[in-house]
Amino acid sequence: MYDVVIIGAGFAGLTAARTILKTASTARVLVLEAQSRLGGRCLTSRDFGGPVDIGCSWIHGYKEGSVVRQLTDELGVKCYVPNKGKGCVISGGKTLDADVAGKLSKNLSAALTAAASTSSPSPSSSLASSPERSRSEWAYNLEDVSLQWFGYEDSAKGTDAAIVGGYDKLVKKLADDVKTMGGEIQLGAKVESVKLGEKQGAPVEISIANANGKQTYSSRLVLSTIPLSLLQKSHAQLFSNMSARKAHAIDFTHVGKLGKLVVSYDEAWWPSDIGAFTILPIEPTSSNGDVPTDDLEQLLKTVPLVVSSFAIKSAPADVQPAPATHPTLLIYLPVPVVQHLEGRSATEIGQAMHAYLSTSLPSAKPCPSSPKHSVLTNWAYDPYSLGATSTPLTVESVSKGITPASFIELGRPETLGAADGKPRVLFAGEHTSVNNRGSVTGAVESGLREGRRAVQLLNL
Repeated sequence: MYDVVIIGAGFAGLTAARTILKTASTARVLVLEAQSRLGGRCLTSRDFGGPVDIGCSWIHGYKEGSVVRQLTDELGVKCYVPNKGKGCVISGGKTLDADVAGKLSKNLSAALTAAASTSSPSPSSSLASSPERSRSEWAYNLEDVSLQWFGYEDSAKGTDAAIVGGYDKLVKKLADDVKTMGGEIQLGAKVESVKLGEKQGAPVEISIANANGKQTYSSRLVLSTIPLSLLQKSHAQLFSNMSARKAHAIDFTHVGKLGKLVVSYDEAWWPSDIGAFTILPIEPTSSNGDVPTDDLEQLLKTVPLVVSSFAIKSAPADVQPAPATHPTLLIYLPVPVVQHLEGRSATEIGQAMHAYLSTSLPSAKPCPSSPKHSVLTNWAYDPYSLGATSTPLTVESVSKGITPASFIELGRPETLGAADGKPRVLFAGEHTSVNNRGSVTGAVESGLREGRRAVQLLNL
């Protein structure tokens, strides 16, 4: 029998396992991961001239006390704060004057600050009803985001840092540390149910399916780090006797659908001294809000796009080995685009994006007819996540009773109906962090929290 079985080998699960084993070296800890790889929504591609993080990318708050930095320091993972690169804002294929672009950026920042301090007792109020609407709507789908609770969290604030060699370096170091301390990690193990044993005082039974068939493990405690979208789909089947309050928080907390597209070339045809391009939308949606979903290039023109270039030297000179520069562009895909990409290949989407970029970005060299290679991440259609991360509270979720306190509820233990009333299942993951939801910081923070809780509950 195990002391703790952890479901999920992403940052929350691996951090929790490490936390338990650091305190209780003799604890029996098993980490179960449904996928054939570690990391969850951390994914680093090596299909290009250097590693490209196509899942999580940044350590937020690196110089402001981030728990992720503490982890990288302990594990000896090298990080760097990128040089402040040159950027440009593009509208209608033309680069805006630097002063105009600067004013846009300042106005947006001021608009979001004003919105965060605006009091709105009505759950139906959105950012679209903010008096700052005209200065900020190009960056957000304002009608969806609740003004009532906008800006309460600390997520993504402070200095951003990158990991030398890709984010998955940290995942591997974490997993290696867990195994060195005696923990077990099993890949390809899909959990099918978690229930209390039939006899009084019996351990929790975890039923899984893997390449060898069906198997059941027994454990004193279970820690779930299952992504929120997957919980929304399957919590009733996975967990017996879940409380109504927890089920409500799971069902109505919103999950985003952001994606990333990476396109590479034989050489950079755009200016290699520019690190980021912001392309403003040039095609309005129809009068009823619809977008031209049958034409990808036209669809892309209806949303703002942020494009990052890997052709620029971003790391300070003292970072060794220096991250490679390569002719690659990474584009952040907002919700209106992502929700219409199901069934489309990375090649098709990459070609449509290339057609749009070729007429939008400034060119330093002749532009080729197509990209050399395209890679897409679309977590909304990934069966192991079904979504990106939790988002700012939406009007719809707030109308269902979701508040910042719901993130606390998402992280509360469950008893599974045990007669002694003691916790049997713990919950971690970015969606259980009040102040850092939607980030690796939130995932690591929750893993530390629940790892310590497990040690206390089991008196390890």
